[in-house]
Amino acid sequence: MHGRKIGRTIGFPTTNLMPDKSKLLPPDGVYVSLTTIDGKDYPGITNIGHNPTVGATPEKRVETFLFDYDQDLYGKFIQVSLLSRTRKEETFGSLEELKAQMDIDLADGRNYFSQLGLL
Repeated sequence: MHGRKIGRTIGFPTTNLMPDKSKLLPPDGVYVSLTTIDGKDYPGITNIGHNPTVGATPEKRVETFLFDYDQDLYGKFIQVSLLSRTRKEETFGSLEELKAQMDIDLADGRNYFSQLGLL
């Protein structure tokens, strides 16, 4: 689904997912994830929560950033598997602070996949 496109303004375009309302989602936070698109797996990181830094949303959101992927995903069915929770959702004082933490999250995710020999 189309989101607010805030991630792309700070260098982290995400795919915004709409899980079925019957799905039980895990605790809010950042997760290392593997996303399946058209039968192929792509490593990345996923945030689950209410996006408190950029204007908290009443509904829980699921957003995934895929490493080294730049294709259009609108209208595609994708499956996201959460592999490891790296931190809880936090509120940052600015977009710059959020971006700095996302750089850390990205490095942690890449390291996770490197240790498995998948990057």
